[in-house]
Amino acid sequence: MTNQSSTQEPSIFPQGLVRLGTARGSVPSSLAIISGEYQSVLAGTTIGLFRSAGQLGSKDFKWARIASSPADILVVAVSPNIEDDGVLLVGTSNGIFWSGDGGSNWSPARLPRESLAVITIKFSPNFSSDGIVVAGTLSDGILYSDRGGKSWISRNFGLEDGAVFEVAFSPEFKCDTTLFAATDKSMYYSYNGALAWKYLGFPSQATPILSLAISPAFRHNRTIYAGTEESGLFCSVDGGEHWASAGVPAACINSLLATPVGLLAATDLGIFESLNFGDNWTCVLAESTVLNLCEGYGFSCASVSGQGVWMTDKLMAWHPLPDLAARAVVGIAVAPQAEVADEVFMFGPTEGLWWSNDGGCAWVDIGGGMPSLGVSNLAISPYYANNRMVAAATSSGILISNDAGRNWIVSVSGCADSIIFSENGKYLAASIGVDRVVVSADLGLTWVNVLVPWDSEVKILSLAVSNTGQLYIACFISVLGVLEIWQGISGNLKRVLSEQHYENHAVELYIPASHDPYWYASLGNRVFKFDPLSDNRSVATAVFDVKVRDENIISMLGFNSADGLILLVNTGRNIYKSIDAIVWSIAYDFAGEKCIALTHSSKYSADASIFVLMLGGLICKGVIA
Repeated sequence: MTNQSSTQEPSIFPQGLVRLGTARGSVPSSLAIISGEYQSVLAGTTIGLFRSAGQLGSKDFKWARIASSPADILVVAVSPNIEDDGVLLVGTSNGIFWSGDGGSNWSPARLPRESLAVITIKFSPNFSSDGIVVAGTLSDGILYSDRGGKSWISRNFGLEDGAVFEVAFSPEFKCDTTLFAATDKSMYYSYNGALAWKYLGFPSQATPILSLAISPAFRHNRTIYAGTEESGLFCSVDGGEHWASAGVPAACINSLLATPVGLLAATDLGIFESLNFGDNWTCVLAESTVLNLCEGYGFSCASVSGQGVWMTDKLMAWHPLPDLAARAVVGIAVAPQAEVADEVFMFGPTEGLWWSNDGGCAWVDIGGGMPSLGVSNLAISPYYANNRMVAAATSSGILISNDAGRNWIVSVSGCADSIIFSENGKYLAASIGVDRVVVSADLGLTWVNVLVPWDSEVKILSLAVSNTGQLYIACFISVLGVLEIWQGISGNLKRVLSEQHYENHAVELYIPASHDPYWYASLGNRVFKFDPLSDNRSVATAVFDVKVRDENIISMLGFNSADGLILLVNTGRNIYKSIDAIVWSIAYDFAGEKCIALTHSSKYSADASIFVLMLGGLICKGVIA
């Protein structure tokens, strides 16, 4: 029977959570500016949409993630009439999403087919009257909407290329109905509002084209600028019939911004500015690889690789804005037996490995020496203070470091998902590929394949190993839609739980380090307690059920206290707490933010502090009451 309190206890962090730090240089995939009386910057990232709060450049400036926004954002677009219509659009790896209230609420747009990767979106300069928006996709050409971005159709007649990296409207679109499209192989234009496309004579050896800018005086000077991936900037003064190099001293032109007074180019060598539309150029920001540009009333913003978001207000030179916590990190680990401040690691499948030696305030990227930045899990030796050993599960295999992550060797090749030490450091267990489990009893020098009992192809979801070498394996049998948990040793694993029609692949295992024979697993929105039987098997009893719709457990933390075993389960929205898995209660509400993982400090028995990893990579810390 599930035991659960319906009331909320006082916060387990009575002094609140202290914001420590985050990995620097998180770079958004796209930037946009909402102009008006209260100007703000929008940053599209893999974890959602962020909006600036506070006056730009002031001490109260900060970034706030819009909780309802979609993930995997590739481009952000703001209606030219945003103050009146509130329309925002984002293109993602899975289509287009529309908001009509400035970003508070979002709904998927209706597209001609599902799962389109949308990489550019442009509003008509006459959007308030014509409702036209055009988008470019990674493989399906042009999308067109005359319904304000809520529904779209394909407009690819005459277009021979599927990858459309940029689109641009003529400033006189209301009169000339002209648009331009830059692709991976050429340049096209439409003279009839995207009904049909015609090839322009752009030099094929200079493609792909990444960026476009149309002169504000296009009606008179017919000038177009095109930035390429490796051949620099090109300019045409006859509407795209003929092209010549525009003289920017950089090869890759990622973004272009035409302003009333000139032209800005974001390049692999920094930002270049021309005040005479291409005749002469000045480097105004010498930072490697600038990716995006956008402009508001009196200021401009750019995203710089490894450096975050920068801005200038014309009175000040380009300077960085406060860090944007938007990295796709998934886990945090604290080194045991710290002498002074905690050594903390965080990692992610696209973010590599980051390290802090001051308890999570300042972070250093130490993933450069790894053969792969795809780190899915991390295990730290219980004797780290002596051997400095860290083991990582990566897309290149199991990696071992004996110098705190500075240098690595590949111990086992293959795509590894899970890795964990036993509490006494004697055993190291890992999962390789979809269904292979290996164990080492000599700190990763040699490995033994675990003999497993399943015949069908499975995916290992979670793994644990006890001080005596007992294995605990949660796996999903995709052909049957069944989740199973197994316990035992190689060649003698026994199934202790089977769940039919299991759709949520989040499983956490907790094996107490003490002599307590009980162990725990979280599956979806439930926690199970496993009681040992005489034949070395366990019987499972559900002891907790999150009774909130769409709220599932994503991490679980256990530790001993004077009151008994404390279990904390994290759903992202809330932390639930139990003593000895008997009575449960909501112990902390993240108030719209999302928590990814929890872990205790190396001195938990003395300071009772917990590290909290928030979505995006912000590290917080709280003292448990």
